[in-house]
Amino acid sequence: MYRLPMISIAGIHAHTLRNLLWKTSILPSKPVEENSEAPRIYETLKLTQTGYIVLNDEEDGFRIFWIDFISPSGTDDVIVLDSSHSPRQQVQPKRRDIVTVIHDSSIEPRRTQIMTGCSSQEPHQDSVDELNIVFEGYLKVDALLSDIIRRRKKMIYANDSELCILPDYYYNLVSITNGRSANLVVVFNNPRFVESGTVERQKKVPAAYGICVTLDLFDHSYTETQWLQHPTCNGAVCLRQWSNKLAVTKRMAEMRVGPYSVSTSKEIFGIKTHEMDINDEDDTNVDIWEAFVNQEGSKRVEPPKAVAMSSLYPFCDVVNNDAVISAIPVHRISCRNFPLELYYS
Repeated sequence: MYRLPMISIAGIHAHTLRNLLWKTSILPSKPVEENSEAPRIYETLKLTQTGYIVLNDEEDGFRIFWIDFISPSGTDDVIVLDSSHSPRQQVQPKRRDIVTVIHDSSIEPRRTQIMTGCSSQEPHQDSVDELNIVFEGYLKVDALLSDIIRRRKKMIYANDSELCILPDYYYNLVSITNGRSANLVVVFNNPRFVESGTVERQKKVPAAYGICVTLDLFDHSYTETQWLQHPTCNGAVCLRQWSNKLAVTKRMAEMRVGPYSVSTSKEIFGIKTHEMDINDEDDTNVDIWEAFVNQEGSKRVEPPKAVAMSSLYPFCDVVNNDAVISAIPVHRISCRNFPLELYYS
């Protein structure tokens, strides 16, 4: 067990907690020196079959843990990759602190009993594979947004003196692809909307901007995949809701779930979701979603159903004790993506 004292958990405000665990086949294995000016955060990479990325949302960004199973037998096949490469995304930022290495971690490893989770004084068993944190970093969303706004300053600010003031913003992680590309949604208030003198002027100025960004976690480079505007959204609550809607919509499009199970090029918002751990085949049933997607005219067809978050993030279940606190008898526990069931009689 790893204990992380004095670390906040802000992910409860995001569209889901399921987006904080990802399987990866590539791990940074040696960090750059603490004062290095290199754009990347690692010296070497390695391939693995047992790697994971775990993120913790801490309100201004994500603490990132790269985790791997370390076998005491030493039979793991490790392949070291060449660390020299050109930026993988379109923009190489001016800042070098968008993704940083945490050299002095405050993580406290503890041995616990396998059945109870209580602290254990049993001797270490060398024959057991261990889940180890092999690399720790931090993704600073405020630093990323600052770099983007500086490049787009003529659109955002009236003069250069305002660049030091970062507008109110909110963000969500949509997904991580190929073990290194983080797909993010970041929304922020438009300063010019707040400062507009008349209502007529405000009608012509968006209240908030939204950006869809693909960020390489290893070399900080990023690509702005989409810019959006919101005519009225202004303030923390509205920004959060808009960010959540954008993240859910983007993830549905990635997974071809809900309305995106039908071939469509238009973005469709307003699809409700639920957090139950179920294998809902109707989430990808074209016959169910086709009428909703192809609707025309003034008669609006309501979405046929709410989409299960487990369909959007099928590799991460949310564990809760709803059955216990509701005094609901549990007759069986099944694994959604594995042919195993536990029956009670």
